Amino acid sequence: MIDNTADNMFESIFEDNQTQQKIDEIAKKSGMSSILVMKSHDNEMEVVLSGGDTGKEIYHARDKGKKSTHSEGKHALYCERVVNTNDVLEVQNAAKDLNWKDNEDLTEFGLGTYLGVPIEKDGKVVGTVCALNNESIDFENEQYNVLEQLQKVKGDIESKI
Repeated sequence: MIDNTADNMFESIFEDNQTQQKIDEIAKKSGMSSILVMKSHDNEMEVVLSGGDTGKEIYHARDKGKKSTHSEGKHALYCERVVNTNDVLEVQNAAKDLNWKDNEDLTEFGLGTYLGVPIEKDGKVVGTVCALNNESIDFENEQYNVLEQLQKVKGDIESKI
């Protein structure tokens, strides 16, 4: 018997207007191009929610992208690293970072600044909440702390899944 619990745990988040409003607000107040809630599958990452003007143009709910470990020559996705390490990832300028200069979000969409936090369920990373931008940004400025806001969204989602 196949356990579909992991696959179904985000279903309520896809239509969660409260979380959608929160990520839209984070994008607006921080000036970030995109705020995303991502779900991790074995071979791909899936967009659950997309906030921010650029984010809504590029990323749509239920869009999926192959993880690098399953595509010959493909560079790691930012969110894939967060899922694999269960740690916050901050990339200030992927174009100047040898580890990230070929990242798909940078090469295809010009989004070379990234901040992501893991979403956990029963001690396992099941997704991310992340922010992307086309230029460097101070994620922890005194006016608006993006990391703190992403952590709040992470907590809200973890309480619902």
